[in-house]
Amino acid sequence: LSTGGGGGRGAAVLERTTVKRKVDPGKRYKVLIFNNEMHSKEEVVKILLRTVPELSPPAARAIMEAAHTQGFGVVGVWIFEMAEAYCDLLRSNGLKSDLEEE
Repeated sequence: LSTGGGGGRGAAVLERTTVKRKVDPGKRYKVLIFNNEMHSKEEVVKILLRTVPELSPPAARAIMEAAHTQGFGVVGVWIFEMAEAYCDLLRSNGLKSDLEEE
């Protein structure tokens, strides 16, 4: 936090810093979803199908079942940018999601 030096007005200016992850473009990342008590099983399947177009209904159901029984399911594996985009979309639809390096 720094103050703007303009005549004693005391205006505070917040300096924003961004932390960039070191990402190896050749590495692939798993997109995970975690068991979610907030949504029904059917809602999770619908979110997966709407968010990740290449998933088939049986694949989406299997991912949901893995998350329900094992605590997490692997949605897929992609390069970082794609994995991050899918993870963000899943989160914005209310699912708990994270990335893990393959």
